[in-house]
Amino acid sequence: MRAAPVSTREDTAPLDAEWQSIHRRRAALARADRFTSHLMSYAAGIATMAIIQGVALIASRLN
Repeated sequence: MRAAPVSTREDTAPLDAEWQSIHRRRAALARADRFTSHLMSYAAGIATMAIIQGVALIASRLN
């Protein structure tokens, strides 16, 4: 039986760089996803307040 070759740091450097690149891209996507989620929550809150104020305005005009 032959022994498995021992990989050196030079052998794995391209793979390490690729994994780091993938990790950076995934982290950037996660940050963008959180930002989008917060932005949508903020927009939903503003829309809800606008609807409540619109209903209150209509109710005050009817009385």
